[in-house]
Amino acid sequence: SYASLGFTSVLGLLACFYLAGFVLWRLGDGSYQPGGHFFALAQKPAALLPAKKISDILNLRTLVHLSTCSMIYMNHGMVPSAYAELASTRKTSSQTAKLRRFTKVSVAAFGMVAGIAIVIMSAGFLTFGANSASLLLSSYATSDAGATFARVCALVSVLFSFPINFVILRKEVSSTFGRRAPSQSVLTACLLAIITVLACLITDLGVIQAACGATLGSFIVFIAPGLMERGLCRQGKGDRWRPWWEATVILTGATFGILGVAILLAKK
Repeated sequence: SYASLGFTSVLGLLACFYLAGFVLWRLGDGSYQPGGHFFALAQKPAALLPAKKISDILNLRTLVHLSTCSMIYMNHGMVPSAYAELASTRKTSSQTAKLRRFTKVSVAAFGMVAGIAIVIMSAGFLTFGANSASLLLSSYATSDAGATFARVCALVSVLFSFPINFVILRKEVSSTFGRRAPSQSVLTACLLAIITVLACLITDLGVIQAACGATLGSFIVFIAPGLMERGLCRQGKGDRWRPWWEATVILTGATFGILGVAILLAKK
């Protein structure tokens, strides 16, 4: 049950709201602009040049940004459990009413996440330009008390969202092994050990986000729905006239994933 994680999830969400408010605050007060209080103590903002042609906006490098954005919605694994745990309304317990409530919850949650992400990315980039660090908070001065508290909030957000992500990971790994899966305690220990080692070795978070977004994001958004629809067609439950559409969606996802990773590696 996710009910036990409700309190920590709210704390993590409040931390995200502070992060969004902080980057807007520093963008508005000009502390990191020439002549600002923290200008000499942090990374110098790169000059922002206006786009003069469409290729300045839409190009292959855009795929790297889209790949990173794909990481925003990577909690698809909790959807079935969240739907199962969503209580029905008191007036009716029909599946239709429950689905309506689930739709409202999903739209509110995804909309809130999108809003926070847009604010943080936009305000951070407008503050530091192309000199923005992969981890945005690293761009701010260490003597900035607001940035220090923002780093604490980021820690709180990551720490309190980790249990949800870990439960999803453990459940998916266990279902992959099926009956051969080890006990829950052994699986938990092994996964935690692997995650800890990777966290100690990885130094550039931006590369990992872009790579995971290009591969996993493309798979979840494009490839997986096409494959699932194809499976329904084989069972006689899908639309038989859609095979070309399914193939197009799958190929699009594969293309985005391959190009995203290739461009990311080329930049490095």
